[in-house]
Amino acid sequence: MTAPHATGRDAPALLSARDLHVTFDGRHGRVNAVRGVSLQVKAGEVLAVVGESGSGKSTLARALMGMVAVHQGTLSLEGEPVALTASDRSLTQRRRVGMVFQDNGAAFNPRFTVERILREPLELLARDSNSVRGTPASAATTALLDAVGLSPTVLPRRPHELSGGQRQRVGIARALAGEPQLLICDEAVSALDVSVQAQILNLLVDLQRERGLALLFITHDLSVVSYIADRVAVMYRGEVLEAGDVHQIIDQPAHAYTRRLLAAGL
Repeated sequence: MTAPHATGRDAPALLSARDLHVTFDGRHGRVNAVRGVSLQVKAGEVLAVVGESGSGKSTLARALMGMVAVHQGTLSLEGEPVALTASDRSLTQRRRVGMVFQDNGAAFNPRFTVERILREPLELLARDSNSVRGTPASAATTALLDAVGLSPTVLPRRPHELSGGQRQRVGIARALAGEPQLLICDEAVSALDVSVQAQILNLLVDLQRERGLALLFITHDLSVVSYIADRVAVMYRGEVLEAGDVHQIIDQPAHAYTRRLLAAGL
């Protein structure tokens, strides 16, 4: 792996969430997937959210993106209120945050080529089918591929014709289409082989450094957390049990659940 990025510990808050609650109707009644979560992601930093499967990490990510209904709480970007539903957010607010999914193959339309997968967000965010900020769409898609280390030769391919690592790179490229300030990465490397995981982690670190991005990195793997993150928040049953500097949390965890995660090697 390459050397870790510069931190954003002293930067102002980019994304702030306060007292978020998300509930679902489950087979056995109401499920409190996210319960009173408050957190901040500072400009240029990496905040990791860690916990076991079912802890509410991915639901939290989707709540921040406005992809699931939030029943209580507030969000803000650089101090400005943000609508809890993506469709109610301004174009500028939607541009500021991109998302990388665990399985981008499943997130893509299997009938779309890579070119169409990338052109759609470019055209949507620009509200112009021909250009993005004055750049021809074909040049913009090529630039996105170059940013994630892919050749334009993949443009006519469909998701099933790509390797897992290539699909994840296309997913990152798509998330970069709006030139975001924050990337939310939901288990972005967990479905990949170990060697490919390292490549994608290095890519994210390089992008974070070069573009001054903030990352909200959701994972169950504490070894990844110790490499990529500045700060970490530990989730359990929809709540953040503790949060702080990554080395402090890993070296001196305050909560028994965090100590259990560390002991289990998660």
